[in-house]
Amino acid sequence: MSGPFGRGRAGRLARLVDAAAERLRSGADVSYGCYLERPSYLSLAVVTCSPNRAAPELPCPVA
Repeated sequence: MSGPFGRGRAGRLARLVDAAAERLRSGADVSYGCYLERPSYLSLAVVTCSPNRAAPELPCPVA
């Protein structure tokens, strides 16, 4: 199995999670993807609501 979720990849997955958390804290969005088994592809995305580094003047769309 390829990608960050394959066997023996716990360290890499932990580093990806840590990097994603840091990016989110800084106001950046995060997107990762990997092939699970052909033709399946897993895509994960988290969008920073507020403050967003790219458009800090835009309010968060959730009330």
